[in-house]
Amino acid sequence: MRRVASIVLLVVAGVMFPVLVLANWAGSTLYESDTFSERAVEPLNSEAVRTELGRRLTAQLVQAGNQQATSFRPAFELALEGVIDTDTFKSIFRNAVRRTHESIIEQGEGGGRRGLDLGASFALITSSLQAGGGGGNQQGASGLDNSLSDVTSKIDDYGLWDAEGSIGQVAAASLVIGLVATVGSILLAEDRRRAVRRLGIAAVIGGLSIVALLFVATWLVGQQIED
Repeated sequence: MRRVASIVLLVVAGVMFPVLVLANWAGSTLYESDTFSERAVEPLNSEAVRTELGRRLTAQLVQAGNQQATSFRPAFELALEGVIDTDTFKSIFRNAVRRTHESIIEQGEGGGRRGLDLGASFALITSSLQAGGGGGNQQGASGLDNSLSDVTSKIDDYGLWDAEGSIGQVAAASLVIGLVATVGSILLAEDRRRAVRRLGIAAVIGGLSIVALLFVATWLVGQQIED
């Protein structure tokens, strides 16, 4: 009976370990606006991302009726690609993501419908165009006020944001349950040295399960995103 109880507690401890790690990660990254926005800036280091973002923002300005973007569209796209790679734009982008993330967390569903406010970057774009001889002025900055609204609204739709209030409780509960299960498994074991070894193996399996989950999640997300 003690052996069975020790094994059951071992399984519980093994499950609680990855749950604790994932809960702590979510609490400090997924639900923390500053960290979330810092990570959101990292893709801008990719040339492919800058090219696509420049194309989409230019198209948004054209749709908003900006004459310079319409008349000098290739120049706008090239200017945007260069601007996106600057620290100033990344700072604007970071702040826009942070404010939108805070809105989603605080307001729940509907908080991300407006998209990112990148209007402050319009001055950088027009300055770049003027430096390159493409013309441009400050008129039309409002065309970038609600950028990438389709992306932010999609993120807004995910129900995982509803767990923001309980993720800390999950982390605390998994820590307490994991510790109690670990101590109980050792105390009830007939061979405590072997029990400690089994707990080490369970921790390794838990860590490998997190790595496997990362690969699976990356693959699933990739299937939902077009080139």
